[in-house]
Amino acid sequence: SRAALKGKGAPFPFLFVVLECPVMSDIEVIVEEAGAALAAAADLVALDELRVHYLGKKGRITALLKTLGSLPAEQRPAFGQAINDAKDRVSAQLDARREALEAARLEQ
Repeated sequence: SRAALKGKGAPFPFLFVVLECPVMSDIEVIVEEAGAALAAAADLVALDELRVHYLGKKGRITALLKTLGSLPAEQRPAFGQAINDAKDRVSAQLDARREALEAARLEQ
């Protein structure tokens, strides 16, 4: 507990690190969040910001790909496939929303 770490016996009382291992449910949560955010995007600028947020170099899905190396070797293929599937799903949602926004803009 934190109290034990702050006591005299703790060799490094200033260090309290919680390591999180990504799980499959994290991927699904991100896809659901992305879908809701993309559906709510009011214009192409907002849509591009969401693209960067989820799929960009420092995006949430890209960050999950970077965690693959920290997983046990037997878990990497399944987790990697799940991340790639999520990336494909978000990309498809992004494309569909872009088409809808462009069509709406042309109708005006």
